Amino acid sequence: CALQGPVTLCCTVRAKNSGERMRCLRCNFALCCDCIDEGLKMDAFADLINSNIASELLQRPSWLRYRANCYYDRADSNMSNDLDRDELASVVERICFELGVPSV
Repeated sequence: CALQGPVTLCCTVRAKNSGERMRCLRCNFALCCDCIDEGLKMDAFADLINSNIASELLQRPSWLRYRANCYYDRADSNMSNDLDRDELASVVERICFELGVPSV
């Protein structure tokens, strides 16, 4: 997984006060309930993004990092924690397609 070590996307204040969380044990990634609601409101979990979602992500670095790691994990088809040339090309192609820009 792209996220290594102790990683929590959500704010630590809400995480301490929020009960249940969504968590990936493989990468130690966690979201509290309030941050899940925030992500849902801005479509951070959408399968495909558009320019509006991309603009929102650029305003929120932690959500941009979340989304970048989603792309990375989807592209890392052999789960080697690195992207080979073909895997990198596939993630670039997908992002270009989603944002409607020509691929490189």
